[in-house]
Amino acid sequence: VAAVAEAALRRPPPEPFTTAALLTEAGARLGLAPRRTMALAQRLYEGIELADEGLTGLITYPRTDSSWVACPAGCVAPGRGESGRSEADRPAGRGAHEAIRPTSPGWPPERLAAEPAAARQRDLLRLYRLIWTRFEASGGAPAEARAVTVTLTAPGGPASPPQRVRLDGVAVAREGWLAADPDALEPAWAAALPAGLAGLPVGWPVRVEGAEVERRVEPPPPRFTEAALVTALEALGLARPSTFAAVVDALQARRYVEREGRTLRPTSLGWRVADALAEALPDALDAGLTARLEASLDEVEAGRVDWREVVAGHDRTLQAALAAAPDAAVGRTRAAPPPCPRCGRPMAERWGCGEAFLGCTGYPACRHTEGPGEEAGAAAAPTEDGLRHGPGWGVGGPLAGPRTRTHPGAIGLPCPLGCGGELVERRSHHGRRFFGCSGHPACRFTSTGRPSAGPCPDCGSPWLVEARSPATGQVVACPDRRCGYRRPAVSAAP
Repeated sequence: VAAVAEAALRRPPPEPFTTAALLTEAGARLGLAPRRTMALAQRLYEGIELADEGLTGLITYPRTDSSWVACPAGCVAPGRGESGRSEADRPAGRGAHEAIRPTSPGWPPERLAAEPAAARQRDLLRLYRLIWTRFEASGGAPAEARAVTVTLTAPGGPASPPQRVRLDGVAVAREGWLAADPDALEPAWAAALPAGLAGLPVGWPVRVEGAEVERRVEPPPPRFTEAALVTALEALGLARPSTFAAVVDALQARRYVEREGRTLRPTSLGWRVADALAEALPDALDAGLTARLEASLDEVEAGRVDWREVVAGHDRTLQAALAAAPDAAVGRTRAAPPPCPRCGRPMAERWGCGEAFLGCTGYPACRHTEGPGEEAGAAAAPTEDGLRHGPGWGVGGPLAGPRTRTHPGAIGLPCPLGCGGELVERRSHHGRRFFGCSGHPACRFTSTGRPSAGPCPDCGSPWLVEARSPATGQVVACPDRRCGYRRPAVSAAP
C-alpha cells in the first residue's frame, strides 16, 4: 500500500421535477417517450376517478420550468414544514407555475395502485411513483459519503516493469435523501473498495491473487435520445415546457430524424434541410436567436416591453435575411444521374420516408428505382458540392460508385418466401418501422423485427429476426415462437 487518500462527498437533495427534468428522468428510468410522458402527466393532472373521492387531480400542472413549491393550507411537504416555501421565493415570469409534485400526501403510490381505475395502468403508476419519489427526496437531508483512493505499487523484476494500481471506492456515511430515492444513486457512489483495503495503513503488504487486462476504446459521442434532446433544448433555451414534446415529435413527423432503438438518427432529408438553412439563413440555426426571442417574450410577459415592438423587430430581421438569401441555395448544380437502364429515360431524384432515391421519369410505365449505395455508409461527410450528406445519393450530391441496392430502403436480404423480391425497410401510416417485400402487393411478407439471414438450425425457418432481450441484450431469434431458438447477436467489427 503506497498511499491512502480520503475525501468527504456531499450531495444536496435534488429539486422537484420541472417539465424538462421529468421528461429526462422518465425517458432514462422508465423508457417513456416525451409524448407518452406528457400524456400520462396530463391525465394525472386532470384527474383519475377514485372510489372514495371521485375525479381527483393527483399532481400539479405538468408544464413548468420552476422548482418552486407552494403547499396550500393543510399540506405538509416532506422536510419543508407546514408552510412550504414563502411567497418571497416565488419567481416571476416563466416560473409562475410551481414544480411538478403530488397534490395530496394522502395518495401514496401504494394506495393509488389499489384503485380499480389505475390498477392496470402500469405506465401511469410508474410515472406517479417517480414524481412522488422525487418530491419526497427533494425535502430530505443531504447525502454524505467518504471517498477512499488506495494506491498499490509493486517493484519490477528482471523481465517486468514496476506496477502501479489505483483502487477507488465510496462508503456512504449518511443516506439522507437517497433513502427516499435509491435509484438516483450515482454510479460512482455505488463502487465499493475490495473488503479489507479501506483501513490498511501505508506500507502494509498486499498479495495479488489475480489480474485481468481489459482494452478499452473511447467511443464517439453517442447520438441523442429523446430524453437527452429535451435536456439539450432546456440548456440552450430553445423551447418552453409546453413545447418540449412537440419539438421532438415534429422532428420525427417531418422525417428529419428517425429512431434507431432509443437514439435519434438524422435522415438524408434532415441533412438537406439543415444544409440549405445553413447557407441561405445562417442565423436561423443560431441557438442564441431562439433563446433571445424566448427572453424577449419573458419581458413581454413581465409587462416591461410591448409585444408589438418585439414581433416587429424580429420580423424585420427575418425579412432582411430572406431578402439576402441566395436564390440558388436550393437549385444548385448537381451531377446528372445516368439514364434508366431499363427504358433509357432520364432518372430523377425522388423522396420517400425521409430518404432520397432515383426513380425513372417514365413512371408508372417504368417502375425502376435505385436506392442509396452501400458504400456511402451512414456517416455524414462533406462532398464535392460542399454539403454534408447522409447515406447514399439524393441529398444533392453527385452519384458515386455502382448501385448495390435496387430499391430505396433495401436491407440486402432476399425475400424469405422465395418470390424473387428483396426486403426493404418501410414506415406505416403511424410512423412505425416494419420490413416488407419489394414485390408488394404481389408478395405480402412483413416483419416488425429486422430480418436476419437464416436458416434456423432448430426448425429450418428460412429467416431469423433480430430482437432485444432485457436479460441478454441484442439477440437473433427464430420468428416461430414455438421453436424458441435464440442466440446472441454478433457485433459488427469496429
